[in-house]
Amino acid sequence: GKHEIRLSRDAVWCDALAFRSALEAGRAGEATELYGGDLLEGLHASSGGGFQRWLDGERAKLRRQFCDAAWRRAEEAEAAGNLGTAIELAREAVSKAPFDEVALRRLMELLVRVGDRAEALRAYELFGTRLVEELGVEPDPATEALAEALRANEALAFQAAMPSTPPDATPPGSHPASPASRASESPPSLESPPPRARWSIIAVAVAAFVLMVFALASSREASEGATEIGGQGVMGPDSRAGALPLPRQILWVDDNPGGNTAEIAHLEGEGVSVATATSTDAGIAMYDPTLSPVVLSDMGRYEGPGGEYVPWAGFELLDRLKALDPDVQVVFYTSSTAATNLHEAAADSGAVGITAVTEELWRIIGL
Repeated sequence: GKHEIRLSRDAVWCDALAFRSALEAGRAGEATELYGGDLLEGLHASSGGGFQRWLDGERAKLRRQFCDAAWRRAEEAEAAGNLGTAIELAREAVSKAPFDEVALRRLMELLVRVGDRAEALRAYELFGTRLVEELGVEPDPATEALAEALRANEALAFQAAMPSTPPDATPPGSHPASPASRASESPPSLESPPPRARWSIIAVAVAAFVLMVFALASSREASEGATEIGGQGVMGPDSRAGALPLPRQILWVDDNPGGNTAEIAHLEGEGVSVATATSTDAGIAMYDPTLSPVVLSDMGRYEGPGGEYVPWAGFELLDRLKALDPDVQVVFYTSSTAATNLHEAAADSGAVGITAVTEELWRIIGL
């Protein structure tokens, strides 16, 4: 009918609204305690396309807001010296963003700081298995470098702990000491290792430190968008990257548009209007070839029937757009892992380019 029914906020309490209110008030701790999982988890409106698109978008937004709040709390705990609390919060954030390699590396670094290298490696191996099984790609080289440094560190530490000869053995070419001379020798100090052992331990420590510094430097380089990584993923064999005329409007499909705020502001500063969609269905509904000949898209999105992660959502969007308009120009702006491993598949599917580097994105679309 013509009448509307509304619920009074004074009479009904909603955890999602309370979560957002806590975030807006800067109460990250309260917000993370309120978050209990996806919005309306388990609900799927099979016949309500518009409602389901809205629900999928809200789930993705709330999930990202939770991760951001959890990392803020983890950083505060780390700064206060509460590494155990920081690790617990980091684990929660990583569990809600299962393909975020930057988050994984931050968790690994926290675990290393408390001396739990084995658990850091376990976190990496679980992540790598999930990445291969669900996305068909390998972890980013920076993440692999960090894991290799940890493995090398453990191996060196293990070798240093092993004695070079058994306690009762006589090294080849030497003469066993007589019982009298053994008795006259002072017992080895338990507090101070022999000079050779001391230098072995020092060498191990220096080597481990160098490996860790190298791995962390590689990690930071990749997370800041290293040109080398982006360069591997920018162009496929048939790509026309850099040849696109600057469009007057771009459609950007990403389930977390807030993560592209700086890029959108830059485009608008160049006179390009940007329309955003948070799912494949919404992008298809909004696409207008006369206004948006260029479409930017991430690769994986939380847009499945139950709000689950769809690793190939970008390719699905491309296929559906090509069916509508064979001349559509699609560019994937995604993670460094996807840009490195999927550039050939992107080119074969008809994408203009794929990259994780902002400067390369501008070059592809003609800025």
